Amino acid sequence: MKHLFKPIPLLLLILFLITPNTVNAKAISESNPTFNNMHIKFLNVGQGDGIIIKLPNGKSILVDAGPREASEVVLNGLVQMNIKKLDLVISTHPDIDHIGGLIDILRVVPVKKIYDSGKGYDTLTYLEYIRLVHERKIPFSIVREDKYIKLDKKVKIKVLNSGEGKAFNNNASIVLMVTYKDVDILLAGDAEKIVEMKLISKYNIKSEVLKVAHHGSSSSTSGLFLNRVSPLYAIISVDKNSPFKHPHKSVVKRLKNNNIKIFSTAKYGDINLRTDGTNLVIENETLPIHD
Repeated sequence: MKHLFKPIPLLLLILFLITPNTVNAKAISESNPTFNNMHIKFLNVGQGDGIIIKLPNGKSILVDAGPREASEVVLNGLVQMNIKKLDLVISTHPDIDHIGGLIDILRVVPVKKIYDSGKGYDTLTYLEYIRLVHERKIPFSIVREDKYIKLDKKVKIKVLNSGEGKAFNNNASIVLMVTYKDVDILLAGDAEKIVEMKLISKYNIKSEVLKVAHHGSSSSTSGLFLNRVSPLYAIISVDKNSPFKHPHKSVVKRLKNNNIKIFSTAKYGDINLRTDGTNLVIENETLPIHD
């Protein structure tokens, strides 16, 4: 069967394999030494999600990888962040715009383990993803709500939602709260309003940064949810020519009415967040969390 996606260019693959370990680390430390401790890159994967997290201790996480044609973008992001292996891949849910890019990444990047939502799907992409996991013998676990992902003792990563018992893919999304000292970052996957109501009732979800759910669809980011999160920054991962007309104008209006600074991958490309746990930098902006 012929795959209808662009293969990873050989030059980029070679660059990934031979890049020395000190190149990007040196560049980052010289340009911004204060905000080096945790680096999160929200990748411009088009219509989909792809997020790379580099923890203070140097361990790395990939949360989703966009659609199939986004694997080159993901690989380039790993090269930019000087990451040659992934300590963890988190597959938030089985939609193609979240797991499609994983197919090539799993082929070429060493992965220590995979955390999955547990939501199955009967698509060729999902079946190929599962087959690759077994072929490469990558340890594979289904995450549970209320559990912590322990990769760095300085950073708490709590699972607020998973696919257990969920009928629909979007509401099966793994939702993560990433906390580093005073900075909270809520990664909402594609979770819709019914999940938002559960999160409101069960957790303190106040965060400095919200990765807006479902690419800014009107199915998510309700007014009550946004009030409870009360973010300073909102990040929307979306294609500039979204076939679904994302982000929805009602969501954008709601964010603006709450004086939330919006960063869209359609406008800015890859979005880099760096924090030392007290200060937060997105692009060229610096924000002290505590005055």
